[in-house]
Amino acid sequence: MKSIPNAKQFAVLGLGRFGTTVAKRLYSLGKEVLAVDVDEQRVADIADHVTHSMVGDCLDEPTLKQIDISSFEVVVVAIAHDMEASILATLLCKEMGVKYIIAKAQSMQHSKVLEKIGADMVVFPELETGHKLGTLLASPAMVEIAELAPNFKIIEIEAPEDWTNKSLIELKIRNKYSLTVLLVNRDQKVTSSPSGEFVLQAGDKIVLCGEDKDLRKFSKII
Repeated sequence: MKSIPNAKQFAVLGLGRFGTTVAKRLYSLGKEVLAVDVDEQRVADIADHVTHSMVGDCLDEPTLKQIDISSFEVVVVAIAHDMEASILATLLCKEMGVKYIIAKAQSMQHSKVLEKIGADMVVFPELETGHKLGTLLASPAMVEIAELAPNFKIIEIEAPEDWTNKSLIELKIRNKYSLTVLLVNRDQKVTSSPSGEFVLQAGDKIVLCGEDKDLRKFSKII
């Protein structure tokens, strides 16, 4: 997978729940966003939340030429309910010279096809949400914050009762669990890279990072 460029201009094709959320979020973060969908109501609903919005068929080559799709640094193909439409939109964007394409997929088969025809990144919003929910249900005390790389995550926990009033050096978190303490949040006061002498208190939020296998073992302990 190619690394995501630090882009300023984005086009989002398809304004279902996923596409709408991505477009609005990008705009709120100061990016220029064009949102396109064949549904007039969806386009009207998002008009005040993006730079430009237009009614158009994302599968129509003249429409993509009209909006100069190749001029956008990143194009998000947010169509997934119709696999054929998703594949065609991705293929058209690739053929028209889009530099970086992110496409939404519904299955591994769908993902493989998108990658073969040129998608630079494929995402599974439903799968990722399901994965996080499953993790939360299995380990309510452990909240996943981010995935830094395959099988390597950042999580947050509240200090377990038997950790309170103990220093990090006493707890030997790295030696026992192969996890690294990144920071401790105490009443909104953050201590990053806390020293071994740092003493935990009840209610402290601890941010840790480590490999999946070590986090799974750790979740059974807490």
